[in-house]
Amino acid sequence: VLQEAGKPLTLEQLMPLLRVKGASFAEATVRGALYRNVRRARHFKLVGPGLFALREWKDERIDIFG
Repeated sequence: VLQEAGKPLTLEQLMPLLRVKGASFAEATVRGALYRNVRRARHFKLVGPGLFALREWKDERIDIFG
C-alpha cells in the first residue's frame, strides 16, 4: 500500500487503503506489526511521529531509528 501511495503515511491513512485491498485486521494489530517491523529494521521505517515509510526510500525525511 505504501509503494502505491508513493509517500509516507500514518496508520490512520493506511487503514482505509488496506481495507480497500481486502485486509480485515484490527488497527491495533496493524500498528503492532508496523512498529515491530520498524524495530527490526525490515521493510518499514518511522520518519516522523506515527509516519511510516518504506525502508528502501532513502530520501524520506529523517529515519528516527537510523
